[in-house]
Amino acid sequence: MIANRAIKRLAAAVALGASAFILGACATMEQLPDPPAYASWSRPVKAAGLPGRRVLIPRTTTGEYLRSWGVRIVNTEPAFRAGYTGKGVTVAVIDTGLKWAQPEVANVASKDSIDLIEARAVDGQGAEHGAAVAGGVSAALNGDGLVGVAFGATLLSVRADLDGSCQKECTFRTRDLAKGIDYALGQGAKVIVLAVEGRRRLNPTFEAALQRVADAGAVAVIAAGNEAAPDPTWPARYAADPRFERAVVAVGAAGAGGMQSEWSNRAGETRMRYITAPGEKLYVNCDAKFCRQVAGTSYATAYVAGALALILEARPDLSAQGAAEILLKSARADGRLRGLPGDIGVGFLDIGRAVDAARRKGPALAQAR
Repeated sequence: MIANRAIKRLAAAVALGASAFILGACATMEQLPDPPAYASWSRPVKAAGLPGRRVLIPRTTTGEYLRSWGVRIVNTEPAFRAGYTGKGVTVAVIDTGLKWAQPEVANVASKDSIDLIEARAVDGQGAEHGAAVAGGVSAALNGDGLVGVAFGATLLSVRADLDGSCQKECTFRTRDLAKGIDYALGQGAKVIVLAVEGRRRLNPTFEAALQRVADAGAVAVIAAGNEAAPDPTWPARYAADPRFERAVVAVGAAGAGGMQSEWSNRAGETRMRYITAPGEKLYVNCDAKFCRQVAGTSYATAYVAGALALILEARPDLSAQGAAEILLKSARADGRLRGLPGDIGVGFLDIGRAVDAARRKGPALAQAR
């Protein structure tokens, strides 16, 4: 069995402050309604093959956006302004489900979301892990709580934790993870999040499922782990396996300054497929008054998965694996990142650069698998 050992700092409950907003004029030739106080219109550019389409995007001054600091520092604004929200892309989160999710996450989930364990009998608050990860991807743009990095994407929640395990530490059987992968692929998921970790290589059943991810042109975004180890844990370490490397992205954690978290596992042998993203002192599961504060590479996976959804909306002719190549090549590696190149892999996630690169690439890369 493997577990999702995210480092949870839940003692700090963060009060939600009130925000004042000023609505600006929407200069456009189109007849558009006034946007709500928490949103503005994107530029009228080609989005998902629809020239001139405008969509509502977050206002950068709102409490909803400012609390979602991870969304800010991965440079989403260029993608948002261009009208990309992840629309039309299915992101599967194979985790502990959405029972503990806030409405802004649960209400936008696909009706095809599923619990693989029939007649689940025992639960625990540890099961909120899946809701927190999912929120980083798809929390709704609604003026409350948080907003996800790909709030327009289709969230497919696949619950696969062992019944009763979340009373202590949520654990997963590898056969259930494999079953979850196959279910996600069957529902058209191009991006699959696995915020789990184990000490050793997984069994042939899981590897066969991962091969089906590779064959489908999809990508598994996998947490690197939280032990400050020189290499990621399994299954993230499959990013270094030639059989699966194009189908796996390993994700480490960074803080608000873009510096790799001290407790995050390093890139090691996965350095060419390892990227860092926000995973430290993040706000999750906000209600009307408070948010929880958490840390862990689990939560960093949400930003990478959401980034892939934005790229795929901008370039629907790309496979997810082609999108991942662009994402990795667009990462930011500069003096703000702590550690040797072998520690931080390709660098820190930069969505604006990745989406811009995707829009400029020719059709040859679009066919990459």
